[in-house]
Order: sequence, then C-alpha cells, then structure tokens
Amino acid sequence: MVLRFNSDMKKYWAVASLSLLSCLGVTTVAPQLNAQMVADGHSAMTIVDLCNALVEADSSVQSLQCLLDQSTHLNRAKNLARQRGERDNGGITTVETEPSMHGPSAESPHQLVLGDGSTQYIFTFRIRPRTTANYTHESQVRVTYTDEGSEWSIDTVYNNRIESTPVSYSEQLETEDS
Repeated sequence: MVLRFNSDMKKYWAVASLSLLSCLGVTTVAPQLNAQMVADGHSAMTIVDLCNALVEADSSVQSLQCLLDQSTHLNRAKNLARQRGERDNGGITTVETEPSMHGPSAESPHQLVLGDGSTQYIFTFRIRPRTTANYTHESQVRVTYTDEGSEWSIDTVYNNRIESTPVSYSEQLETEDS
C-alpha cells in the first residue's frame, strides 16, 4: 500500500509529527537544550537535522521513523551512560546523578557525533553521594551505537573529582563593617 499526500495532508502530517515528537521530548522550547551533533567539523545539528540529512541521502529512510528511532537510541544511550557513571562511583545505592540524566533525553547534557556507520552519544554530567547536596564528581561517558549489527559500546572518557574552590568573603565583610 502506498500513501500519497497532497499539500494539505502534508501540513497536517507535519503538525502531527511535531506534536508527537514534542510529547516524546525530541524537540524542546529552549534551543540550548537540544542535542548538538558535530559531523566533519560542520556546525552543530539536532536530531531533527540528522534525520533530515539521512532522508536526503537515502530516500528509503522515513522521516518520522528516523526521528522515533533516534529518540529511542538517545534515551537508551542516556540510561547506559547514567548507569556507567553510577557504577564507576560506587553504585546506585550510594550515589545519584544530576536530574537532567533522569528527565527527557532531549534535555540531557549530551552531544551527538556522527561517524561512518555509527553514532556516538557523549554525555557529561555530575554525580553526588546520596547523603549530600553537593556534586563531587563529573563524568563524561561515550556511548556508541553501530548501525551494522545494532551494537552498543560504552566507554568512560573521564571520571574526575570536582575540586572545591575556596571562597573568601573577608574583603566584602570589611567594607560592610566600615
């Protein structure tokens, strides 16, 4: 069965697609929260731009299906990265990641890097002990999805302690007392 769309139907399809994607968290109101993709040194792109490029390159790729697939991949990559960060820092019973790693995938702190036959999702996030309010570690985790074979690999790029910065208010206190 082949569906043919006239121009009015395309408009409705576009609105319905954007509504669905918004519900899935693929698009956000704040552009700074969108995922960025770096490909061959070109400007940053979002998942929507990635799918548009894939559709242009291969007419058999369906735009909506691409967006749904990429959204699913991003969500899985976010969960894998969060789990790796938690595991590297003592486990889920002792630490927790920042809230952005638990919410909509499109709002998580990440970049997309498109490679030959693979997509890398790079997440940079903070971790803290469950008993404290301050984050003590920052992790960067690279999750790679290989199109051929649908394989996932997870690498910790870095997992560093966040050094505290001493702050002195003595100068400010001296001027207030005078």
